[in-house]
Amino acid sequence: MMPFNIEAALFGLAPSSRRCYDARIRAWIAWSKGGPLDREHVQGYLRFLELGGYSAQVQNQSLAALKRLAVEAAEIGRIDPQVAAQVQGIKARPITQIRTVRSLSAAQSSALLVAPDRKNLIGRRDAAVIALLLGCGLQRGEACGLTAEQVVRTTQDRMLIVDLVGKGGRIRSVAVPQWAALDIQRWIGELVPLEPNYLLRSVASAGTINDSLSPSAIRDIVRRYGAVIGVPDLTPQDIRRTCGRLARLGGAPLETIQHTLGHADVGTTARFTRIAEPNAGDYIDIKPAASPLDPSNSRSGRGQTPEPPEPEPTADLSPPLLTPDSGPALEPLQPSASVPQRAPGTRGRRCASYPDMDLRRIGKFLGISSTYVGRILNGHSRPSMGVAQKFAKLMGWTLDQVNGLYNRNTTEPEEEIGTP
Repeated sequence: MMPFNIEAALFGLAPSSRRCYDARIRAWIAWSKGGPLDREHVQGYLRFLELGGYSAQVQNQSLAALKRLAVEAAEIGRIDPQVAAQVQGIKARPITQIRTVRSLSAAQSSALLVAPDRKNLIGRRDAAVIALLLGCGLQRGEACGLTAEQVVRTTQDRMLIVDLVGKGGRIRSVAVPQWAALDIQRWIGELVPLEPNYLLRSVASAGTINDSLSPSAIRDIVRRYGAVIGVPDLTPQDIRRTCGRLARLGGAPLETIQHTLGHADVGTTARFTRIAEPNAGDYIDIKPAASPLDPSNSRSGRGQTPEPPEPEPTADLSPPLLTPDSGPALEPLQPSASVPQRAPGTRGRRCASYPDMDLRRIGKFLGISSTYVGRILNGHSRPSMGVAQKFAKLMGWTLDQVNGLYNRNTTEPEEEIGTP
């Protein structure tokens, strides 16, 4: 018999938080072997986790669960309220590690939406699952607990999910985008002959609709269709993050994304939807091979810099494009015909490898500066994954070819950062 009422301590939490806190509390009970819930034992358990190699996130989750348990134990008289206050005063560990996160590009998201086969019942159910995760940013626990009665139509004929219980027991309503509402409405039509209950349900091989889906089942569905689009280890959290990031790239305010995702703090939303930005030095307009005494670098007018003359072939001091084995220089890749080209007589920054390209229009399409575009094409900078995917789609290249622009311009292997 447990010395504390764990169920009462976890009342009001979201399903995902309840599972996590329950596991942390039971792990502490197994470690303490029935010991008291006080500041000394909690700190000892945190030191045990630290010496065991657990991350700061796991330690903070354990501390948050034990703090909640201490409050409940003090309210029912199991421990002294002063002891519970001492447990509440334990500070969480700062998060210093940079977590590797992933989200899908717009092209991958479109491929994921069309991946389910809507001709059969399972495909229509899976399409509704992806629509809820990608279009509404739901967690898999929230999607599992969703009922058909919570999906309503407004007077403006807009689909709305009402009374959605998220993290911390916060209740919100989420509007469904038009491109996701069709798949959800189609699946609701399959449930009309059945008793109103959970929206997402399992489907037997014989075509019968059974009980509600579990969080692990939604994870398996996401992984199955992630493998179809070339991301075999895709998770529901990756799709939820994709919803926030694509919305931010589309110009949605952080407050709107915060409400959709159910975050308590807009700072959490800002970190959740962080978009990779180029380095500040990429915006500095410097010609690497120019001499400080070169008269062509002087300003000829107020706020204007004359266009540098085209370098002679023999005076090109930019690093040559080399193969990984330092072989002969490679010819530039042929871009797609849809790549924006410079108009005749147009002034502005040029790329040594591709002088006819309009770097400003390419940079506007990719969401980066024209200087950064030139550095990528010349092989001087390695683009982020998101930029590389957009770049490959625009140029008609593969991701390996985009990354190869930098790899073949590097004669030494990159230094790895991190612990061995």
